[in-house]
Amino acid sequence: MGNPRLTQVQAIILKDREVGEADRLVCLFTLERGKVWARAAGVRKPTSRLGGHLQPLCHSRVLLARGRERDVVSQAEALHTFPGLRGDLRRLAQALACAEVVEGLTAEEQANPRIYHLLLHTLEGLEAGEGEVLLRWYEVQMLDALGVVPHLFACAECGAPLFPQPQYTFRVPVGVVCGGCTSHGGAFLSLSLEGLKVLRWLARHDYAQVRTLRLGPVGAEVERLLRETFRWHLEREVRAAAFGERVGGYPPVGGRAF
Repeated sequence: MGNPRLTQVQAIILKDREVGEADRLVCLFTLERGKVWARAAGVRKPTSRLGGHLQPLCHSRVLLARGRERDVVSQAEALHTFPGLRGDLRRLAQALACAEVVEGLTAEEQANPRIYHLLLHTLEGLEAGEGEVLLRWYEVQMLDALGVVPHLFACAECGAPLFPQPQYTFRVPVGVVCGGCTSHGGAFLSLSLEGLKVLRWLARHDYAQVRTLRLGPVGAEVERLLRETFRWHLEREVRAAAFGERVGGYPPVGGRAF
């Protein structure tokens, strides 16, 4: 029988931070256990063999040993380091924003294979040169995987059906509200009929079906709405997205995205 204190996981490295003189705490999103914080002892030493396998955005196979307070990384093997992302500041900012959302909105030790595969698929797509349509699809699908996707097919307040009209009202973070419910107050964003159609398409289909979507000017509207929704859930701006604005990876909120 194997050592019950050792577990092997497939993981995407979300972030890390330095601790002590030579260690790092590494945040992993694993297929088997969800989000796990583990200590990588001595990883900052020049002689460490672990460092290159535990960089943020690496997809790695990791052997974890159960420690007194938290798991300890015993071994790690990088399966994919995504070099195409690291050589492009724009795509790097986009990938880090995707990882930041997962780190900020998931609880520890709650496995969610859908989130794991969604993030991995998106990192692979970004490295392959996919762009804004992939990011918008990822954001909508991630909200759904987290169980907080906005209402797009009926009024978020009263459940009434949404009939076609040129403009709708979107209440962050719950979704589209009908004309009668807008009088209840709250913070609203406008949403065009075309914008609603795009959001519904992103919510209902896998990426193979949406990748050829041409968003045009409505992309800025969709991007702003999703940014505000994630801002509400995180209770802050996505920091990597703000960095992306400075290097040209994202438009300013309210600016043109496509």
